[in-house]
Amino acid sequence: MVILKWIFFIGLIFAGCSNPAQEQATQKELITYDKIVAKIGQEPLVLEIGASSCQSCKAMKAMIDRLLYNNPNLPIHVVDVNDNREAIERFKIQIIPTQVAYNAQGEEIFRHIGTLSEDQLLELIKNVQKER
Repeated sequence: MVILKWIFFIGLIFAGCSNPAQEQATQKELITYDKIVAKIGQEPLVLEIGASSCQSCKAMKAMIDRLLYNNPNLPIHVVDVNDNREAIERFKIQIIPTQVAYNAQGEEIFRHIGTLSEDQLLELIKNVQKER
């Protein structure tokens, strides 16, 4: 009986209990930090700057992952300062999470420190998309 339980457990692991939102987000994450920075001044975008060690940042990232799963073309990117330490200075981060929005000319048009609700984030994205 114990062997059957282990076989079942191992089967679950290898069955790839996948989460489509995580798979979509992983594809979005393939855009490197350098490519994200290069987009500033090329198109309007929103940056969610946080850290994988921050609970509020994790909540923001999870919400963004869900939004991107439903609409992968949203102009929003997550930057993890644990992976990209230079982002702290580049974006003048004092506290995380911080959201920074840029228009197509690369001008900062919005900055918010702390978390946003999903409705607030969608409104911000909508306003940034108007900045084309």
